[in-house]
Amino acid sequence: MNHDHNGHQRRISTKETNRKKAQKLADEYEKASRTKRTLKQAQAVLDRLHEELSGEKVVRISFRQYLNDWLKAKEAETARTTMIFYRGSLNKFLQFLGNRSDEPIREITKQDVVAFRNSLIKQVSAKTFTTTLARAGTGKPIRESS
Repeated sequence: MNHDHNGHQRRISTKETNRKKAQKLADEYEKASRTKRTLKQAQAVLDRLHEELSGEKVVRISFRQYLNDWLKAKEAETARTTMIFYRGSLNKFLQFLGNRSDEPIREITKQDVVAFRNSLIKQVSAKTFTTTLARAGTGKPIRESS
């Protein structure tokens, strides 16, 4: 039996038919709910459990890797000068993020993009900023943080 943030009991199925594996999952769920883990900590627990139970490692792509892959994919269909512009603009964003650019892509939030925009507002036009990020496909992975 699991409890939500208000202390109400919640029944959560592990969808596991093996009783020992199901109990292990239930114990981990309960432990995570009692310790008020952060999203990152809870994700690490779920990743570890998934790997233990399935034998498959959870792969998370970093924001830096996503941008590098995107740039490689665009290279064949994009003018050389446009690619130079993309690389320069996106490298500025990676520098702004620092070590966070090597975190999983889901860790980059809309607030990060807004903070970056605000840091550049006096250096480039809003249109340049918007065009660069929109074309880089960052609209999709950028999420609102709660």
